[in-house]
Amino acid sequence: GVSLGDVFPATEVATLHKLVARCVAPSKRPAPEVIDVSVSVGSQRFLEVMASSLVDRTGQLGATLILQDVTARICAEQERREAEEALRVSERRYRELVQTMSEALVLTDNQHVITYVNESFCGMFGYSSEEAIGRHLLEFVHEEDKTVMSDRMSQAPDAGAGVKRYETAWVTRDGRKITTLTSPKRIFDPDAGYVGCLGIFTDITERKQVEEREKKHMLELAHVSRVTTMGEMSSQIAHELAQPLTAIAGLSAG
Repeated sequence: GVSLGDVFPATEVATLHKLVARCVAPSKRPAPEVIDVSVSVGSQRFLEVMASSLVDRTGQLGATLILQDVTARICAEQERREAEEALRVSERRYRELVQTMSEALVLTDNQHVITYVNESFCGMFGYSSEEAIGRHLLEFVHEEDKTVMSDRMSQAPDAGAGVKRYETAWVTRDGRKITTLTSPKRIFDPDAGYVGCLGIFTDITERKQVEEREKKHMLELAHVSRVTTMGEMSSQIAHELAQPLTAIAGLSAG
């Protein structure tokens, strides 16, 4: 004799009435409805309500309701959706971070073929991401460093090795030579083993050019210093020789 409206929360009564109405005059069997009854029972609870039409002995049309507790399933689905949303947010933030970082970033597979580059890589090398992806990383290395880079690539991957930074000379699309501080990190999968490498390139071309100019300047100064020193020594030697020669000349004249 208790009305279902007294059992279910007021916010869900309308949903329940619609379900029963579809059942009483069905065109097809109504789909189950999930109703939140947490307010009524005092704790988090979800019920799945399945309705089917029923005609009693007097010919009165009604409905049979089957209630199933689906709290665990609904909570698991909510947690999964929240985790998926958090993952999407995290991936979006990571992509934004990677795309806007000042250093060039490149991902390669286990054969050193490029699978991803960020915008800084494109700006540094002059290639679009579509042009760079699918090419072997060695294609971008300057001739003077190709042998060294090839040797590094041929070394057996070591999961325990840390990040080793080294300078690398590269060639841009327009043929310019650039130098970067290269920081590679090899990527390992628990099942597949070595799967690729993540590399970060810091452009130090300008710094290298300044160092080369300073080195050249120092060599020029050293050369000038040597020439000056040799000149001073020559003058000193000439002076030392001139004194006895003058004395000899004086004696000869006397």
